[in-house]
Amino acid sequence: LSDAIRLRWALAAVGALHALFMLAPPIGLSDAFNYIGIGRLAVEHGLNPYVDHLAEVPHDPAFAYATWPDWPNPYGPLATVLFHPLGLPGVPEGLWLTKVAAAVTGFALAGLVGVCARELGRPAAPAVVFVGLNPVLLVYAVAGAHLDLLLVLLTVAGILLLVRGRAAASGAALAASSAVTVTGVLVL
Repeated sequence: LSDAIRLRWALAAVGALHALFMLAPPIGLSDAFNYIGIGRLAVEHGLNPYVDHLAEVPHDPAFAYATWPDWPNPYGPLATVLFHPLGLPGVPEGLWLTKVAAAVTGFALAGLVGVCARELGRPAAPAVVFVGLNPVLLVYAVAGAHLDLLLVLLTVAGILLLVRGRAAASGAALAASSAVTVTGVLVL
């Protein structure tokens, strides 16, 4: 039935479910609070998140919600820089920033997969539905406000650029994904 799916309807369904899961509590994950804590370490406390950890500032509001306050930052430099704005507002506002960013990134990922499908001569709508309505993506990544969405978005952008014959730009996108987490190095 994939030919019966209209791209406009597929994107609307993906957008609606991403918005719904964005409004859900961080289901099963508290990584968003760790991101906020890393941002607060750097911005609020002037500490190096690769050397210092949140347990050094137990009075910080993010400390109570962090799941690994005794660990230094395990993320790459791109992710760490992106965590800095999360340290500017309070913890509730930082959580909303991460949730909105996750929903927007997940929606962009689904759309980019549709573009890749078209580039390869395949229908876009089934690809958008397969990725954008995937329960794991919605529950784990969007509701959990997980950083892996950015890594996958950059990886798919690298694939699209490679399909379009832009090898250098593809390599840059894949290098950027490896600057998010070490998992990106495997793809690179």
